[in-house]
Amino acid sequence: IVLRGEGDKATSDDDISFEPTPDGGTRITYVADLRLKGLLRVVEPFLGGAIRTMGAKALAGLEAALSRPV
Repeated sequence: IVLRGEGDKATSDDDISFEPTPDGGTRITYVADLRLKGLLRVVEPFLGGAIRTMGAKALAGLEAALSRPV
């Protein structure tokens, strides 16, 4: 699945792929390429830590949601 989001301040290209695992589960790979626009691009190199933290929280939430029994 490939998604593209575009707003006033940023553009994001997300690539989500699924593959079976040997134990019968599914491995989900999610790659997001986030680019800031305009003057915000100047601070983009300094935001790596904050973006990694947001990604880790999003991953934890997704993992919790997918682990719940149906």
